Amino acid sequence: MIPERKALLRQSIASGLDYILGLQAADGCWTDWELPPGSSSTWTTAYVGYQLRSLPADNRARAAGAVRLAARGLLEKQFAEGGWGFNETVEPDADSTAFAILLAASAGEAPLEETYTRLVEFQCPDGGFSTYRFQGDRNSWVVSHADVTPIVLFAFLTKYPRGSSAVSRGLDYVLQNRTSAGLWNSFWWDSCLYSTEANLSLLRALGIQIDTGETRKSLLREKPRTAYEIALLVSSLISLDSDASAWESVDQLTAQQQPDGSWKSAPILRVTRRDCYEPWRCDNPGALFADPKRLFTSATVIAALSKVYARM
Repeated sequence: MIPERKALLRQSIASGLDYILGLQAADGCWTDWELPPGSSSTWTTAYVGYQLRSLPADNRARAAGAVRLAARGLLEKQFAEGGWGFNETVEPDADSTAFAILLAASAGEAPLEETYTRLVEFQCPDGGFSTYRFQGDRNSWVVSHADVTPIVLFAFLTKYPRGSSAVSRGLDYVLQNRTSAGLWNSFWWDSCLYSTEANLSLLRALGIQIDTGETRKSLLREKPRTAYEIALLVSSLISLDSDASAWESVDQLTAQQQPDGSWKSAPILRVTRRDCYEPWRCDNPGALFADPKRLFTSATVIAALSKVYARM
């Protein structure tokens, strides 16, 4: 059965990559979302391009040119003051900047020193990183976020050692903000799975040991509603070495793939109200949005499937 499953995964990943490459613009950008500030090219490009790092070797080679083009395109679009935002009209944010750094590093491109300097400005007194910088108006967008902090730390680790002050303080925040269920809450996403996957991936990459028993139980109790969430669950289980537990979800993903190679989108991204600090506890935390071009969803799925494929 394993050879057949591996062949199916290989085909699914290849078809998903075809879909993503087909939507890349001539300047290297991928564009998705329709939020109040408009569509996103910079954040979407950084996220999608970075997800392609996990592809099997043959598909990674096939995507290499597109990834380099995306990274160079982003470096040309960096704000004069450093960093990147949701798009070119919105101020820099830590999440977009961190993903852009990660994409550039994965493509062998070196971000400018001031890019990292700018990213440090998002660190809060508790060690975590906010999405936007505090500029005198305290609101929920300028406090530490458990779904942003691990991405920023991954970005810092492309240049600085684990023992550096920013990374060390950030790791303390990550460990302190794990819930009693062993998961992490998401500020910007409609599921704890986004934040949980990012934090588990970071801890695994750094070899930091935690008691994963409760985390595994909690993950297996999750009922993901979308392909995006199923993919995050798969990646989370892989970070816990729970390959066998992931297979039911993997089969769901391969069965849900559309004829064009993509996966259906659904409202997954939350524009959280600025007066809502714990959206997972609020009845009306903010509007939800889907990725209409299905780029975020599809890139997340093929990244998860690629992690499974690598362990077969």
